[in-house]
Parts: sequence; C-alpha cells; structure tokens
Amino acid sequence: MSKIILSLFDYTGNWPKPWIEAGYTIYTHDLKCPASEYLYPERIHIQGDIRSFNYKDMPRPDAILAAPDCTHFSLSGAKHFAQKDADGRTADSVILVQKALEIINYWNPRVWALENPMSRIHKLVPELGAPLLKFQPWEYGGLVSPPETYWKQTWLWGRFELPSKSPVTPMEKDHNGLTAWYNSVGGKSDKTKEHRSKTPMGFAKAFAVANWS
Repeated sequence: MSKIILSLFDYTGNWPKPWIEAGYTIYTHDLKCPASEYLYPERIHIQGDIRSFNYKDMPRPDAILAAPDCTHFSLSGAKHFAQKDADGRTADSVILVQKALEIINYWNPRVWALENPMSRIHKLVPELGAPLLKFQPWEYGGLVSPPETYWKQTWLWGRFELPSKSPVTPMEKDHNGLTAWYNSVGGKSDKTKEHRSKTPMGFAKAFAVANWS
C-alpha cells in the first residue's frame, strides 16, 4: 500500500513533492485550484474550504503538512495587528489553524508540521507550543540547483525530525535590510503573494529525507 502525505493550505505542492521519490502518494488541499505549472500526475488535489473538508473519508496519512496563510500572523505586519484583531480577520484565520489541528489530532500521524514565517501564530493558538525549527532558505540552498540563496525566516511547529542543513552563501541585503529576491516578489497581487509563499525546495528535500520511513 502506498504511503500517504496530506498537505493542507497547499497551492503549489512544493513541500510534499520530494516525498514522491520515496513512493508516497500526495494529497493536497487548498481553497484554490493550482495553476497548471504546479500540477503533476502524482498529486491528488482537493479544492475547497478546509472548514468543510471531509478528511475522515480519505486514506490514513502517514504525515500531515500545513502551511496556513500568514497574512494576519506574520510579525512583518505587526503594525496592522490591532485593526485585524478588531475587525475579525485574525479570529477567522485562527479558526483555520484550529481546523488543521483538528485534522492532525484525528489522524495522529507519525510526522506532522505546521509552518509560518516569523509569526505570532503560537501566541494565538497556544496548543501549538514553541516552534521546533527556525530556518532561512539559504541554510538548505545547497540541495538544489541553482542554489537558493534568499532570506525568509520561517518557523515550524509539530512532531518531526530536524532536517540536516546544506548552507550556501546568502544573497546580500541592501541598506534597508532587503534583498533582490524580496524586491522581486513585492506587491499585493495574488501572483506575488503565491511566489512569496512557496516552500523552498532545498528545505522541502531536507525535510523529506529526515522524515520519510
């Protein structure tokens, strides 16, 4: 029987993709249908709101990955927190994270992980506990070609083995502390947001190698 990976809030399919190399079947779930560039035959995509996801009807997953939207959690947007807390956007996002944890708790897989950029998510959903891993993409950049050299601090919570690093020299920052990568993906369009949220493939490979069985 094929081993199963369930990846929640997954538009691109980047994070679970390396598990294919170990013979796993990938289920991804997201509100949107991925663009054609992100679809591949080994991926089974389920489109819809996670709050109505009939997760009990799918095969038991061996691992669950989750990458909830960081818009209302990321510390880079702290100046907007008060407004978002007042108008209900924060509460709506918390509900989605709690739904992901409901799914994780139901299946109780051997491996699970939830990621967000530098975030207040664990303050709002305290059952997550402290992050187990904080990393920059360039710390795993040597596992892919061309190497990933950009900065985007990401935190992970869950139950997993820590992946081994393969660091490369990171790209330089300008006088504002920004990098060419960040400047190239700036903006508020869906396309730039999708690009910023893609899981670094070097990290994805390292995480898979550390945690597949």
